[in-house]
Amino acid sequence: MKNNMPKITVLMSVYNDEKYLQESIDSILNQTFKEFEFLIINDGSTDNSLSILKENAKKDPRIKLIINEQNIGLIASLNKGLQLASCDLVARMDSDDIAVSTRLEAQYQFMLQHPEVSVCGGAFIYQEEPNRINTYPETHNDIVISSLYDCSLAHPTIIYRKQDILSVGGYDKADLYAEDYGLWGEFNYCWKI
Repeated sequence: MKNNMPKITVLMSVYNDEKYLQESIDSILNQTFKEFEFLIINDGSTDNSLSILKENAKKDPRIKLIINEQNIGLIASLNKGLQLASCDLVARMDSDDIAVSTRLEAQYQFMLQHPEVSVCGGAFIYQEEPNRINTYPETHNDIVISSLYDCSLAHPTIIYRKQDILSVGGYDKADLYAEDYGLWGEFNYCWKI
């Protein structure tokens, strides 16, 4: 990375994901878009995840490693990460997912060209079933309608404006099993997705 300030914070929380972690990290570090900080929160992992994270943090200065001594959960870790993120644009990444190499570049350009949009997501392919592709509604109105009966965005594919997320209170601790579902419901009425 040049001496440019990062334009995106990539936010990842990790808990006992050593099996997929390196591939997930590599998919972010090898993005065509290079001007990002990679904020990784180790949420009290008891497997080899922390060692993998420390090794990567030594090699790449874009990685900012935060260590929770105890597991505080995904929602609390993501809210902590939001507070620590230095960029207005935050891209979510899960520690068991792989991002296509142009993800950040495409999302950054889209958000730059559409300042009225608060959240941008995408489709994903199941690793175990490469012919199975999950797609999602593409317009704000279709997203609002879809969210009445389903989660209309895939959390690990999204990028959002940090201040907009914070303005609705961040991630809701009451959403224990779907940390993003309530968030998108709030957004449907406040911001454009």
